[in-house]
Amino acid sequence: SEFGEYDRSLKLYERAYEISKEIYGESNPHTVKIVNNLATIYARCGREDEGISLLESAYDTQCDLFGEKHSDSISYLENLATIHFQFGDKEKSISLFEKLCSLKCELSQEKSKDTLLYLDYISYACDELGEREKKLDADRRKYEISLEMYGEENPETLRHINNYATDIRHIDPERAIMLMEKVYCLRCKLIGEEDPKTVTSLGNLITMYSDGGRHDKSLPLSKKLYQIRIRTHGKDAPETLHALHCLAVDYMFSRKYEKALEIMVKAYVMRCRVLGEDDPETVKSLDFIKSMCKVAAEAKGMTLLEKTYVTLVGHLGKHHACMLVLLPEFALICLDCGNRKMGITFHERLYDLYLNLFGIFDEVTVNQRQLLDFLKSR
Repeated sequence: SEFGEYDRSLKLYERAYEISKEIYGESNPHTVKIVNNLATIYARCGREDEGISLLESAYDTQCDLFGEKHSDSISYLENLATIHFQFGDKEKSISLFEKLCSLKCELSQEKSKDTLLYLDYISYACDELGEREKKLDADRRKYEISLEMYGEENPETLRHINNYATDIRHIDPERAIMLMEKVYCLRCKLIGEEDPKTVTSLGNLITMYSDGGRHDKSLPLSKKLYQIRIRTHGKDAPETLHALHCLAVDYMFSRKYEKALEIMVKAYVMRCRVLGEDDPETVKSLDFIKSMCKVAAEAKGMTLLEKTYVTLVGHLGKHHACMLVLLPEFALICLDCGNRKMGITFHERLYDLYLNLFGIFDEVTVNQRQLLDFLKSR
């Protein structure tokens, strides 16, 4: 096993360390290198405290011998920062990676793969700690360095631009959109519109347009994303159904309520079949149908509620659990809007549903019968 290999390595390094100490002394460069490797093995064996302590000692000794800008000193500091990152002390890892960035600047090596890697670690750690300003600064520097090193038509540069645009979407939405448009267009050109990275950029761009109220831009792209998902994942895949749900939301924000409701009913029916009616994503689609029915009915008329009901019954049956949620809402909307006849019709359907699910003597059924009689008597 992996731990068995580490255990064997650990014993060999411990023995090598003792021999090197005895022959060369503890401060000898050869001994220090062994300590560095030994510390890394300790950390990977779950003895990170011992590993960190040894590595700090090795780093201090290396710096005393050759200075902190020596390549081996930097290598030891990289190990120390990485171990702190991996084993939970994110704040310490940030300070060490920042020190590494500073050393690279002093060595006139700021524009390097190493610096980009250090900034990646800083960004991840800051994200976990909620340090937004530091994360934003790290992502900005990655974007600028990568752009200068590789140019904008480079996969790594596009990754950094994507991350930076996402960071600033609430701070400078127009610039974020401009950058994300660039990323999306270049990824389409370089790796194709169906590549997962390109699709991620497309999703980000849709969100940015939608958040900014630019639904004339987001809706066509939502349609495109849904079609891409069908081609790459199939029409029943969870990713495709998520895209279909989001398409309905975009139609709603575009004030195309009838189309939004039609698509969300389709998403709900398919999620019931694929994911099950109790899946959180399925429930989310049902909640959307419920929440937008009143707005849609007020805009397009009560017949839209009847159309929605008939569609759901056609796919799921009139006694499906979703009716427990929707029928009371449909009845209430009709009565509030003054359509008493249709309101009573939905209440009759609700009574039939209770009768089928709970029986004639259940309290819920009895109460519904009394409510129905009261409405008919008025």
